[in-house]
Amino acid sequence: MATNTGKAVTMESRILQSEEILRAKQEQIRKFIEANYGQILDRQKEIQQVEAELAALQMEAKQTVNPRKQALEFLRKKIEQQGERTSQAKAKEVQTKKAYEDAVQIARAEEQEKEKLSNELQALVQETASSQLERLEQLTRRLELLSGGAHSLLQASSQDGNKSSETQQAELPPKASDRSTATPTESSKVNYKLDE
Repeated sequence: MATNTGKAVTMESRILQSEEILRAKQEQIRKFIEANYGQILDRQKEIQQVEAELAALQMEAKQTVNPRKQALEFLRKKIEQQGERTSQAKAKEVQTKKAYEDAVQIARAEEQEKEKLSNELQALVQETASSQLERLEQLTRRLELLSGGAHSLLQASSQDGNKSSETQQAELPPKASDRSTATPTESSKVNYKLDE
């Protein structure tokens, strides 16, 4: 009996200790809650606000999911179209650049041909001018020679003509008027020439 009574006292004592510890913890929790109640309320409000924003965002996402998909699809198509236009523009740029390079080469070739023809023309003109000058000098010399010969012939012919005219005049008989008016000296001169 004594042993059982002692065990009962010990069990009761432990229960009392446990209850005392539990009460102490409850008191500690109560004091902590009282001390941090404002912060707890603020955090609860913040949590509620975040939850409300999250719910609104989810609702907005549900409401805009189709338009957004449409917008994304539209943008995707626009990007594809722009890519095609960019490719076409690049291809056209390459073609234009090639055509420009070809045109530059053709222009250079034409310019070289023009310069070549100009040089040939200038050489021909110089050659022609030299030939013409040489020919002109030759003709001038011939003309001078011919002019000199003709002048000599003219002088000789003029002298012969004068002599012939004098001879013919001497051989002609004097006119009656000349005879009547002629002086004895002139008549003797005429007779002398006739005798000759």
